[in-house]
Amino acid sequence: MRLSVDHGRCDGCSLCELICSLRRTRSFNPSRSAIRVLKRESRGIYIPIISPFTGLLLDPEGKPILCDLCGGNPKCAEVCPNEAIRVVED
Repeated sequence: MRLSVDHGRCDGCSLCELICSLRRTRSFNPSRSAIRVLKRESRGIYIPIISPFTGLLLDPEGKPILCDLCGGNPKCAEVCPNEAIRVVED
């Protein structure tokens, strides 16, 4: 299984960042999330980056953050109101 991102569906709500950080660290701290929602100002779009599926992210100490797919039930896909993040079976 892997996560698929549809940039056209993302509205920048950042629920995925919050639920990921809550599951990983038991706190709402997006800098420790395996997902970052970036805004491309020049294009007016949001781009969810999921480490390591669509790019590598680092925590505040510079250590790589790796998505573990929430043990087979990715919470980010579950809470995304626009289905911008979906689970894809390989």
